[in-house]
Amino acid sequence: MKQLTITFAIITLAGLLLISSVSATSPVLSPGLDKVVFSDDNIQQDSLVHVVIFLEDNIKSGAFAQKAASMASTRDERIKQVLTHLTSYKAPHTDAIEHFLRNNTVLPLRKFWIVPAYAATLPVSAIAQLTNMSGVRRIVEDAPLSFDPPVKSSPAPALSTSVSSQLEQLNVPYLWQQGLTGTGRLVCSFDTGVESDHPALAARWRGTHAPLSASWFSAVAPDTLPSDRTGHGTHTMGIMVGVADTDTIGVAPGAEWITAGVIDQGRPLDATISDILDAFQWALNPDGDSSTTDDVPDVILNSWGIPKGLFEPCDETFAQVINNVEAAGIVTIFAAGNEGPEASTLRNPADLAL
Repeated sequence: MKQLTITFAIITLAGLLLISSVSATSPVLSPGLDKVVFSDDNIQQDSLVHVVIFLEDNIKSGAFAQKAASMASTRDERIKQVLTHLTSYKAPHTDAIEHFLRNNTVLPLRKFWIVPAYAATLPVSAIAQLTNMSGVRRIVEDAPLSFDPPVKSSPAPALSTSVSSQLEQLNVPYLWQQGLTGTGRLVCSFDTGVESDHPALAARWRGTHAPLSASWFSAVAPDTLPSDRTGHGTHTMGIMVGVADTDTIGVAPGAEWITAGVIDQGRPLDATISDILDAFQWALNPDGDSSTTDDVPDVILNSWGIPKGLFEPCDETFAQVINNVEAAGIVTIFAAGNEGPEASTLRNPADLAL
């Protein structure tokens, strides 16, 4: 038996993100991949790249969301209908694409249902072949998600009243007087995590009475309690539901919370685009039981962005994910980030005009 030893070089994703031009040769590729795949460099032709492959999807999300809403008389029915549809849907040419990927990926193939997509580690030459296959919509680097740090930070001021001035300016106390405190609702954040033992948040974490796996998503540390060394996710969750002694910090102090750690500044949680697809799938069915829906959040607050250069401004490749989540009745909100105010400073998918 002849033994072949092949050395592959993993392409540095940071280098790929510096490419901003779009080649007309193969519009299915992100700009950085287009530059690499069609390079004459023989070394690169032997390299491996971690990629996410989005398939052509003929679901009209807006029409489907309206149909799902009209067919369902309750939130429970709506979530179940959408979940059943997404997990059973099969995009055109799926079999041929999946067969090709399984025969060419070096690491195990990951398949998604939140949208028809795959994550694979492929030789550059295989990516070139994939661009010519029917049913492939977009191929991008499986790059780490970006985190925009705050413009500035300072210790929280001591409150002279039980309600912050910011909540007063938003007229939130008036809503509380109408009985709208978030009681019975579930909030989810896609952020740097949350300090589960924070005194303003600990009592509202759903993990106090529900399984850890249904209350905390982490691609790297799923078996530990939610944590947040950066503090960003804890801060934003405090704005949502925080209550400390007599100080009401959050807009919806009666709501419970769960969280997905999808960006990181200090602990080993370098989540990528494929991980965020997993996180959205988790949010549609946190406890893994499709017969229950009380574990599904009412809203997802997002504080992350896809690195610039993977998609053109306002590209809608990722929009299908958001549309499918919202079809189930989950409000999905993205922070605009801190990179403005110039034009084209929003990251995808916050720049989507849906």
